[in-house]
Amino acid sequence: MSKCRLFLLIVLVLVIGVPISIKTEYTSYENVQNNFTIDVRHFGPETVLVEWEAGDETGITGYQIERRTDSSGFVKAGYVPAHGFDAGAAGFSYRFVDHPAERGRLYYRILQIREDGPGLYTYQKYNFTFEPQTNR
Repeated sequence: MSKCRLFLLIVLVLVIGVPISIKTEYTSYENVQNNFTIDVRHFGPETVLVEWEAGDETGITGYQIERRTDSSGFVKAGYVPAHGFDAGAAGFSYRFVDHPAERGRLYYRILQIREDGPGLYTYQKYNFTFEPQTNR
């Protein structure tokens, strides 16, 4: 299956009266987990909030959050352990607060870590423009 861009969403968020642009890009990948709902947004002056809700978590031990810039590959930004491991566990919500040193365009993705083998990436790749805020 070839990669195909599904759609591009541009949202303006007002945080303390300062507009922050968030651009979210969805890309389809082969052999990936697609039962996620993910939200990436500006959270504070120096933070990015990544929130997601997982579908079936049977055999999932945790989630590795990865970030990259335009000039670098993906690096591990953090890890969140899964709540549901047993068969039928589903519908758990998660949140990860990132404190990136980089500014500008950031990309996020989540790797679902499985007990029994290689992990699966979420089908969404998030493109987030992160600019520092100035105090007024």
